[in-house]
Amino acid sequence: MEIREKILAEARRIEGKIRDLRRAIHSNPEPGFEERETAELISRTLTGLGIEHRTGAARTGIVATVQGTGPGPAVALRADMDALRKEEAADASKRPYRSRRPGLMHACGHDGHVAVLLGAAEILQRLRGGFSGTVKLIFQPAEEGGGGGRIIVEEGWLDNPKVGAVFALHGFPSLPCGVIGFRHGTSMASAQSFAIDVTGSSGHAAYPHRCIDPVPAAAAVITSLQTIRSREVNPNLGSVVSVTVLETGSRGPRGFDEALRPSQTNIIPQTARLRGTSRALTLA
Repeated sequence: MEIREKILAEARRIEGKIRDLRRAIHSNPEPGFEERETAELISRTLTGLGIEHRTGAARTGIVATVQGTGPGPAVALRADMDALRKEEAADASKRPYRSRRPGLMHACGHDGHVAVLLGAAEILQRLRGGFSGTVKLIFQPAEEGGGGGRIIVEEGWLDNPKVGAVFALHGFPSLPCGVIGFRHGTSMASAQSFAIDVTGSSGHAAYPHRCIDPVPAAAAVITSLQTIRSREVNPNLGSVVSVTVLETGSRGPRGFDEALRPSQTNIIPQTARLRGTSRALTLA
């Protein structure tokens, strides 16, 4: 049997196990640098497979090693572990594995990434007699803004033996199930957050000439931000600027979603708050 057929056979054999691991992780999401239960699950699974590993990488991460039968190059496979601070809206009667932790959710697929890497770990361990060299398995914490990958590198987890290449993947819902996409060059965009507070002078809406209204100013800022992409960036390069939060007015006890009373709608606010993200595929 060729190695490709062996890998596929092993993948089919453990498919249910990997699905269960993914659902267990999905049910118990943890934010960056707090992935302790996730790390414990990973460690137990690796121990059960007889795979050498070390904990505490970048605080809560794990780095495991699968050694082939002879000397050779070292490569790494990487998965991120952390969840997002987001409420999951899934119906528990339809998805019993939904998040059990309020305000936390694996909305970016890292539960799947960890499960996939654990599956790869099991397959590599069973087939290690068929390759030479070393495969490191990196379970990285704090991908969502915490810089866990940088800490992994700075702490030297890619050394001894030195890794020549790192391979990773990301779930992509727009691709059909079973399809793998790849490209030369950069695949995933960088992400930066921005915050802008537009401060004016509050007053009564019947006398706007006596105020400095931050709302139209904020609206002008939102419109102008779009010219960064359309006029300042090479149109052949991938980038985006998105304003995702606009807060102003009088906040009621249940937040901005409640019906506003007249006493709230006739006040020109002091501040308009903008929050958003910018993403780019190049530094140019």
